[in-house]
Amino acid sequence: MIGPDYASPTATYSVDQITFDSSFNPNNLSNGHDLGLIHVTADMPVLSFKLNSMPLTSSVNGRFALIMGYGITSASSFSNTTKQLATVQINSFDANLVYSNFSSTSSGTCEGDSGGPLYVYDADGFPLILGTSSFGDSTCAHTSALQRVDADLSFVTSTVGSGICLNGESCDGIFRNGFEPPL
Repeated sequence: MIGPDYASPTATYSVDQITFDSSFNPNNLSNGHDLGLIHVTADMPVLSFKLNSMPLTSSVNGRFALIMGYGITSASSFSNTTKQLATVQINSFDANLVYSNFSSTSSGTCEGDSGGPLYVYDADGFPLILGTSSFGDSTCAHTSALQRVDADLSFVTSTVGSGICLNGESCDGIFRNGFEPPL
């Protein structure tokens, strides 16, 4: 998600590699593995997010998290060029997916949001991705299913190798407000 919040993307970046999890089955979305990685060839003016590497526990149920995407804002909308941010409540999870409910004041993920992050802020104040948008109900008004990052972390690490930032790490080179935070 590149560009300021609630603004149309303003820049393009060259991509030299796209890799999808080979275990993904578009005919069985509840099986998970709905994750792809894009390698951008230039430095980007964005703060990296940390990836959740810890198995989710029941303590995540009921917790509020943020979702972000450029998707349409309702099942009857066709505009999808503006980055949106919404708060959702995590209501459950299984071995592959996190499920969220939308609040009465915000909608959730919809067509075009796929791959967008579901995140919370960790103790250091960094965004920590718990999942990525996979699918939701046809009205875009009730629930979303998001690929658990911790459940598919082996795909990420086998593809990227080193250089990713996981929760609990100092993440050298990642700065927030001009400082690299200590743990």
